[in-house]
Amino acid sequence: MPPTCPCSLTWRVASRSRLPRRLIAVQEKVALLNAKVQELELQFKEANDDKEAAIRESERCQRKLELANRLINALASEGERWALTVEQLRKDYEVLTGARSAAIYP
Repeated sequence: MPPTCPCSLTWRVASRSRLPRRLIAVQEKVALLNAKVQELELQFKEANDDKEAAIRESERCQRKLELANRLINALASEGERWALTVEQLRKDYEVLTGARSAAIYP
């Protein structure tokens, strides 16, 4: 039967002989936990890098969308200007052809 009284010499010797085994077990557990922490830190870094890349891509797409909207607005106003020019050219053509007709048939 193992000694149970902490004051006995045999109990102290027996408990000291178990210390290295317990220490090794604790060190192994700590090593496993440290490995898990490193793995989680790596996963976190990868996820953070992915997030940063997605943010950069989103910002790039936003700038591209803004430029496309500016182009559309510019083209829309240009279309209005062209429509007015075409209308004016039609009127000028009518005036010119009318004046030509008047000159031919006085």
